[in-house]
Amino acid sequence: MHPARRNSGIESQQTLVLEEAFSSFTRASHSLEQTYRSLEDRIARLTAELAAANDQQAQQAAENARLCERLTLLLEALPGGVLVIDAGGTVVQANGVAATLIGEVVVGLPWDVVATRAFAHQDGVDVVLRDGRRLTQSERDLPDRSGRIVLLTDDTDARAIRELLDRHRRLSAMGEMAAKLAHQIRTPLSAALLYASQLAAPVISATERQRFAERAVARLKDLDRTVQEMLTFARGGPQPAEHVRVGSVLAEVLQVLEPDLAAGGMVLQVVCDADAAELTGSRTALAGALANLVTNARQAMNGQGVVLLEAQPAGDGWVDIRVSDSGPGISPQHRERLFEPFFTTRQGGTGLGLAIVKSVVDAHHGTIAAVDSPLGGACFSIRLPLSVRGTTGKPSGRVDA
Repeated sequence: MHPARRNSGIESQQTLVLEEAFSSFTRASHSLEQTYRSLEDRIARLTAELAAANDQQAQQAAENARLCERLTLLLEALPGGVLVIDAGGTVVQANGVAATLIGEVVVGLPWDVVATRAFAHQDGVDVVLRDGRRLTQSERDLPDRSGRIVLLTDDTDARAIRELLDRHRRLSAMGEMAAKLAHQIRTPLSAALLYASQLAAPVISATERQRFAERAVARLKDLDRTVQEMLTFARGGPQPAEHVRVGSVLAEVLQVLEPDLAAGGMVLQVVCDADAAELTGSRTALAGALANLVTNARQAMNGQGVVLLEAQPAGDGWVDIRVSDSGPGISPQHRERLFEPFFTTRQGGTGLGLAIVKSVVDAHHGTIAAVDSPLGGACFSIRLPLSVRGTTGKPSGRVDA
């Protein structure tokens, strides 16, 4: 081959190689340029996102600062002392009220040391400071178990007010109890005085003298028993309980009311169809309650009229005792308040008679209600539970007194 032609072929090949290399370089440059632009766009986006995140973090920090300041203000404004104690038992935070109550700066001190210095006595949640003030202490663990919060509340004034209120309540209860006791003992006391006055009669047989003396002593024993039961009630102790026959309760009512019945004017009819049925409770209290109902009926009728005292088995272990009269009755607007203490429609009345009757019935786990009377006046219906061993007696007929 001619040398000139061979050189021309080599140059052509070199030219193609150079052109291909330049083309590859151009393509690589274009790819790098696109990649660089993509990186620039991504950096711009990340920069914007970072700026937004920084702004949001700054806003959150400012909000947290405001919230922290508000919580600090609220903590200082609380009426009680608040102390934050870490897991090691050291006081790490306390509001101003806590420092005022305890009387020293407590942050950084062990809580046990602080309590020993400040508390003269502690009984559970009740705390007495060395200056005499009374506190209530309550604690609660922090949610992350990193410590606990102690709340101290000054109850000195509140306790003094409660104690004063309790004292007034006790005095009021004592006054009401005295009034109830006076009302309860009035009837047997009148009977005892009547029997005692008969003993001074110039002409009286030995038999009558003994009978009057026994009845006077019996009524005085009733008074003593009533006082003892009222004192037991005032102390909150258990009420005396015994098995008593319904017939014996009604018989004692007749004995208690004998002076009033002897005066005439009122007819008391007694019907007992549950004579042998037994109740568990106080015979004296039950008889006194029934006597109060009969006395109220006599007063409502101005001493003239008929009163029916009846006892009947109610089935299922209960007995019904009713006191009915032929008086003017009870107006509907007064029935709801009949058993309220000190409520009365009678001039000069204490308003305690029916309240005492209800308390006696309640104590014997019974019920009492005012219903229409078959005689046209008022009727008080009492339902009492029988003793477990109680039985229903045979009808004993009618007794008029």
